[in-house]
Amino acid sequence: MTAPSLLHAARKAPDARDRILRMARVMRDLEYAPCTDAHLRAAGFTDAEIEVYQPDAVGVLSRRPSPLRTIPTGRIAANTMVRRAQGIRQRISQGAAA
Repeated sequence: MTAPSLLHAARKAPDARDRILRMARVMRDLEYAPCTDAHLRAAGFTDAEIEVYQPDAVGVLSRRPSPLRTIPTGRIAANTMVRRAQGIRQRISQGAAA
């Protein structure tokens, strides 16, 4: 059993997306052999990374919708608010210049 702190660290790792994609490549390269945890450990993945990233890596290979390919709704809303704020600032600065 993997320690909860290690699982949390794997979930919050800044390079998690890259590691998931790398894991998917390792799985793909074992095209005719079933990929086991031993293969992933040999490729440099920790037990925590295997437990956390494996479902997303399998999703990448099967082309299922994945958090790697979708934009969270919160990010869409935040980007909309940023664009609005930039528009307001631009109108204010144009009004001040006139």
